[in-house]
Amino acid sequence: MDQLILALLQTREKLKATTLYHLLTGKKTSSILVYGYFTELLPYFGLFKGWSQAQFQKVLQQLATENLLQFDGTWLRLIEGKTAAVLDLTKFPHLAGFPLQRFDEVFWSRFLLAMQVLAQQNQQEKNYQPVVTDLVIQNDVKSWLQQMAPTAAAKALVVAEFYQLLASLPVDTAERLIRQFTGPHHPGEVTWQIYGTKTLLSYLQYKDDLHAFLQEAAHYPKFQQLVTPPANSVSQTQALVTAGLNFQGISNKRRQLKASTLRDHLLELAILQPQTFPYSRFMAFGAQEFLKDYLMKNAQVVEWDYQELAALDFLSFRLFQIQTLAKRRSTWT
Repeated sequence: MDQLILALLQTREKLKATTLYHLLTGKKTSSILVYGYFTELLPYFGLFKGWSQAQFQKVLQQLATENLLQFDGTWLRLIEGKTAAVLDLTKFPHLAGFPLQRFDEVFWSRFLLAMQVLAQQNQQEKNYQPVVTDLVIQNDVKSWLQQMAPTAAAKALVVAEFYQLLASLPVDTAERLIRQFTGPHHPGEVTWQIYGTKTLLSYLQYKDDLHAFLQEAAHYPKFQQLVTPPANSVSQTQALVTAGLNFQGISNKRRQLKASTLRDHLLELAILQPQTFPYSRFMAFGAQEFLKDYLMKNAQVVEWDYQELAALDFLSFRLFQIQTLAKRRSTWT
């Protein structure tokens, strides 16, 4: 964890300690997600759920004692001129803690089971131990197989698309992943056999491989159902946004939803799809023009203080910040 914190600070002037802790342990609030989007820390969201705040504070205090960072109880900063062994985070370009972290293991289990069943059926073997015993996942896979692979010809197409998916990944990533699949007379390997002992480096490599696979799988029609999370309140809001409703229209459809909760949903959806979210539909009349003028005076959109613009509604304020950053970042790639 100490190497990760130092690595995250390498390209950032400062980080707020408590907010960083909540982000790394996956506290999903709109303020944490906004902070993660502003600081480009969302890839690491929720990757360290098991860490207690006491453990986190102990690491920070140790780094401060070693004179590697400044920690005033609130902010973390690197000490200029000090060097230390720092993790190279560029080796993990596919991490997507938000939005994948909550369900990545579920999605992966679906794939492991689905491919095992297809392999066994191909060999016409019915007596085997499923690699996943969770009944919910088994039912998910059964439903998927009934839709996508009801015939031998359909099964062949699914398998072909699966190999196409693997071929689209970096070779070393695909090789590590394929070793985990089970087939007739071929037990899959467990993660420690592939990635070694559980160190920070091996853990991040595993997550990077997993997230690379799942993000790519979402582009393949036959596999989209396997990487779709269970329906929840945010997804219900998303469906209404996709249908073209505005804030009031969604409120009318979902009367049990508080206005503040709907606002949080919309911010989460904007962060999830910052390039395509319909910002203007959810911003107050005249807000974009007003904030564009303000942007001309103060281009540091992340540093804006809402108290200086308190006459403006908070949702418009945040959406404009997200939209502006999305436009800037789209020109970097």
